[in-house]
Amino acid sequence: MDHQSSQLATPVLDNFFARLQATTGAYPSGVNDLTVEDCVEFLASVCDGAHALDYEGYNVSDAPDGHQIAGKIRAGYALDKQDRERSLEFVRTYRRTQLEPEFEKKYERGAVVQLLRNPRFRFKAYHAESIIPHLSIIEQSGRIRIDIPGAAGPERGTILKEMLLAARKHGVSLRHPDTFERPNKGETLHIAWEKPRLGLLVGDKNVQGYIDWLANKGFTVDSRIQAIFSSSTKCVLFIRPQKVENAKRLFCFIQERREGANIFPTAKIFAQKFGFKGAGWDSTTRTASFPFGEKMMVDLKHFCAENSISGYHNAVHALQRPDYAEIQWGSLRNKRGFVSTR
Repeated sequence: MDHQSSQLATPVLDNFFARLQATTGAYPSGVNDLTVEDCVEFLASVCDGAHALDYEGYNVSDAPDGHQIAGKIRAGYALDKQDRERSLEFVRTYRRTQLEPEFEKKYERGAVVQLLRNPRFRFKAYHAESIIPHLSIIEQSGRIRIDIPGAAGPERGTILKEMLLAARKHGVSLRHPDTFERPNKGETLHIAWEKPRLGLLVGDKNVQGYIDWLANKGFTVDSRIQAIFSSSTKCVLFIRPQKVENAKRLFCFIQERREGANIFPTAKIFAQKFGFKGAGWDSTTRTASFPFGEKMMVDLKHFCAENSISGYHNAVHALQRPDYAEIQWGSLRNKRGFVSTR
């Protein structure tokens, strides 16, 4: 972070976080008994959202909530009722497959089983309950959502102004929280966007410096966001349907996660190998796309390895879904059906 941005005055944002800290407090020290929070944090520590590590930590559908709740726990903030209920769901879901095997290493087996199966399995003590500003990553899209749920009234508009000023100092574009488009010329955040929520794109230049600035201010950060910046992954792959001539067809999307990845020319050549004219390119999200089907799976695996692309398992899982397998491109369909190459 440069000296100018670190010295940026944000009195309203600072006062906002000071007030939150004063009302929430922190966990009491010396708590050694196993708690729900320990389980939530453990699952987050071995999980990357099912992008590279399969069957460890949260599955794809649970990962967003799991990492967001773990971020609040690590920051020492209280969980609201919804977070607590969701955390107990995680304990029930992963108790037998991951939690019992992990915590039996530290505790007596019978005690661990009895504790985890107790419907009143306890949480850590809190001074108060609140919902904390947080940065979370939206699954499979490389979009970061900044939630500021405690901001309300005139204060909210001022907080957004201070965050916008800091973003400009870092050379980052804040975006609409739903569409992730940049604001129109002359459009101000607090007038155009009514919800206390903002958007960022992982692929934007200098975005890591701005995230670090937000974390220093007091925002909790989804652990998968930092994992993206610290890993060797240049791009991530995901599969989803697109409408083509009044029918849905499967497409492969490869989004750049690092500056200079320059995946579009390579993706274009790969698509041409299977008889397509080229690949599409979305400059807003820095994502290349091309038709997808069974016949390209072996080549796609090598393509991902050669270009530091994570998420090949998303392609495998897509073809194992009957509804997706039925809408793959006809020219890419195998007569004998999909055979996993994992």
